[in-house]
Amino acid sequence: MNDVTILYQGGSGGFLLFYYLLLSGKYQTGLRYDNIDDLIDAQFPASLSSSPSSWKHNELWPENLGFKNTKTTKNKLFLICNPCLKTDMNLYISEDTYKILLYTDIRTQVRMAYEKQAYWFTKSFKSKFNAPASDQQYIKEIYKSSTDGLDPKVDRIKNIFSPDQSIRLQDFLQSKTINGFDLPNEQQITFVDYWLRLQPHKVKRLL
Repeated sequence: MNDVTILYQGGSGGFLLFYYLLLSGKYQTGLRYDNIDDLIDAQFPASLSSSPSSWKHNELWPENLGFKNTKTTKNKLFLICNPCLKTDMNLYISEDTYKILLYTDIRTQVRMAYEKQAYWFTKSFKSKFNAPASDQQYIKEIYKSSTDGLDPKVDRIKNIFSPDQSIRLQDFLQSKTINGFDLPNEQQITFVDYWLRLQPHKVKRLL
């Protein structure tokens, strides 16, 4: 397998797939760590299950750009959220890699983003989208903007980045596998189950 890039829109579970692949032991990424379990514990403390708005505060982002030309002993793993925001840079990062697009339906994505105050519900994105004061009205507008029940950016990502594989979040959670990749090890299965347990109740119903 080549170097891998995960592409996703905010609120679609990108970090789930990111740590899942790191736990295979076959990749290196632009994060410095001695023990991947410690890294996961730092980003996904058990307290998130009762404090969903804290999810973004714990995110540990890999440094993709500087890592692109770094020599490694394993294949590289890149994680790109909202790839169309900085298209040229992200095309460069994902060049000559196996690209995986992770997505979910608009209702699940909105619910995950709302609970975690991510993507559409951050201050910067609310300003960018000229969000109304009412979250209920805002959510209705987001639903209306969807294409075939998906974030409209999903189609744009497909057109610009030509992912090698597109994975629906719910399908991945059920199978815990990625087509063309090795079957999951025990650590990977445990992590996926743990990630799901941390989700707010309304998110779990959609997943």
